[in-house]
Amino acid sequence: MVCLMASITLGARDIPFAVILESFTNFDNSFDHLVVQTLRLPRSLMAIAVGAALGVAGALMQGLTRNPLAETGILGIEAGGALAVVISLFGFGNSSPTVYAGAAFWGQPWPR
Repeated sequence: MVCLMASITLGARDIPFAVILESFTNFDNSFDHLVVQTLRLPRSLMAIAVGAALGVAGALMQGLTRNPLAETGILGIEAGGALAVVISLFGFGNSSPTVYAGAAFWGQPWPR
């Protein structure tokens, strides 16, 4: 909770904590309230979601391999994704980050 509050409070613009609380209770469309509601809060919630997903992925990897030191190289996940990205880059000339993400997903050895 401390990290969540720090993530919402800290930024390029200094916004007092009282204004942040007011943006949740009495939203008035001011610039500070918009910054909190449209930039800082979604950023913080996304960080929580990504952290939880990475934690679940690590727990699944450790559970599947029954190895407490399991990492992505054991199952070839990182190598398959990297190979697919390189093939899409040099073989097809793609240079979009979206295409890289899709290629990395399809390069995984897991059955889909």
